Amino acid sequence: MKWIFIAFLHTFIFNNLYAKTFNELVEKISNSTPTMQYLFWVAKDSSSKNVPYLTQSKEGGGFAVWHFTLDKKWQPIHSANAFDGFPKAENVFDDISLDKIKEAITFGAITNNPTDDTANQKAVLLESKDFNIGWYFWVNTGDAFLFSESKSKGISIWYFTPDKKWQPIHNAGAFDGFDKADNTLENVSFEASSGVLTIGKSILDTNDTSDGNQPKENKPDLPKGITLKSNDVQEGEFLSEAYSSLSPAFSWDVQSDIKDKDIIKSYAISLKDLDVDKYHWNIINIPKSITSLPKGPLSNYENSRNIPNDFGTPSYLAPFPPAGETHNYKFTVYAFATSQISGTNDYNNAIYKSSITVKYTGK
Repeated sequence: MKWIFIAFLHTFIFNNLYAKTFNELVEKISNSTPTMQYLFWVAKDSSSKNVPYLTQSKEGGGFAVWHFTLDKKWQPIHSANAFDGFPKAENVFDDISLDKIKEAITFGAITNNPTDDTANQKAVLLESKDFNIGWYFWVNTGDAFLFSESKSKGISIWYFTPDKKWQPIHNAGAFDGFDKADNTLENVSFEASSGVLTIGKSILDTNDTSDGNQPKENKPDLPKGITLKSNDVQEGEFLSEAYSSLSPAFSWDVQSDIKDKDIIKSYAISLKDLDVDKYHWNIINIPKSITSLPKGPLSNYENSRNIPNDFGTPSYLAPFPPAGETHNYKFTVYAFATSQISGTNDYNNAIYKSSITVKYTGK
C-alpha cells in the first residue's frame, strides 16, 4: 500500500506525456461511475490565505496526508512516503476521522511533530480542527480529475494537466489560463456515503476535434477569418509595465475573400483575466472600416463604445493580480455580422475572432 500514491503519480505523469484534447478528456470520463480516491480541502494560515491539502484512506485503516505547495508539489504531512523532494512523514496526529455523510474530516492532537519545519507548520494548521471536504480527486487510467459540488452551481469538474494546472472540463469557470467549461456531461451526481460519482453521456459533438472548452452547440466553429496583431504585446510574453495605464495598440488583418463578401459589419476588442474570468476592457461597435486601434486611453474611438468592465469602469483597466501571482490575460478582437451589439454576452455571436494571450505578475 505504501507505494500506491507514488505509483499513481508515476503512471499519471507517464500517461500524460500525450496531451489530450478537451473533447477526448470529456469523452474519457463520460458514462462512468468512478469511486473517489483522494479528498481535497483547504485550511487558512495566519494571514487567511488558503492552504490546500490532500488525503487518502489507507488499506488497514488510517489516512495519508499531503500538502499541495505553492509550486504545485505534494509535500507529505502525515503517514506518507518521501515524495517530490520532501522527506517521509511519520504518524503525526493521534487521530484522523472522516464523516462521509457530512463530507468533513477531523484531526486530533499532534503527538509527533514533523522534523521538517514547513511540514510542521502545515500540520499545526490542522491540529484539533475539522474541515469540509471541498473537492474530490480520482484517477482514470493515468489521467487525474477533480470535482466539487455546490448547491447553487451543481458539480464542476477539472482535469489535472501534465504541467500541474487545473483545466475546466464541465460546468467550471475560467482558471489557470483556460477558458471556462459549460455543461459538457449529462446527469452528473455524487453519493457521498459511497464516494461514487455518476457521470452520464457527453453532450459534445464527437465529430468536433477542436481543443475548445465548451460544448459544440454553445461554441460556434469560428473559421480564422481575422488575425489580431500588435507591436506592443506578444503571444505568451509578459505585459510591459508601460500598459499599466494605457491600452496597447492593435491592428487586425481580414482575409480578402471575407472583405469581398462584406460579411463583417462591426468589431469589438476585449481584455480578460482568464484566471478569474473577469473582463478588464471592452470596446464594442467599432465600425467595419476600422481595423486598428491606437495606444490608449481611448474613449468612444471612431464612434465605437466603451462599456463597463467587470470592475464597473467603462475604460481600460490594467492587470492587477495579487502580489506574486502570475495571471493570464487575453486580448481578443471579435467580428460581427451586425453593426451594433449591446454587451459581453454578444461576444458569443461573433462570426470571427482572434486573440493574443499575455502574462502579468502582481506587484
